Amino acid sequence: MAEAAGIAEGTIFRVFPDKSSVIHDAVKAAMDPDQIRQAIAAIPPTTPLADQLKAAARILVERSERVTALIGVLRASGSHSDGPPAGARRYVMDANTAILDALTTMFERNRGEIRVSPRHAAIAFRGFVFATAHPLVSSDEKPSLQESVEVLMNGIAAPTKNGTD
Repeated sequence: MAEAAGIAEGTIFRVFPDKSSVIHDAVKAAMDPDQIRQAIAAIPPTTPLADQLKAAARILVERSERVTALIGVLRASGSHSDGPPAGARRYVMDANTAILDALTTMFERNRGEIRVSPRHAAIAFRGFVFATAHPLVSSDEKPSLQESVEVLMNGIAAPTKNGTD
């Protein structure tokens, strides 16, 4: 890490007591919701809702992959065999709440195109995206972003014969 940062290894350990602390802070930084909030807020509200959902899903999946990789490194280091570090649960919960709030805002600006409350739409969307991005779900079971948005936009039930759901 020191080499990648272009600094001496000792510099890192003047700030962090050990390697696991460095990794833990990297996980904590990856969990910081500000970047995700800004990215979701930057999705143009004038684009079709399906395109907004694809963009938001891409943002969430990329974040999930980064966090999963860092947590894998943390676990592999064996330094936290007694459980997560103090405060980890709180910042994970805070990050997930912030993401849910950002998604709710996105759905709120599209309220006329959804049939559930913006909060419920955000909860369903976040849950579906995170479930399909889970590292233990095999790649052949993961729907594409297009397939995910199709299911979220139209459900899984076939339209009734008279054309209504």
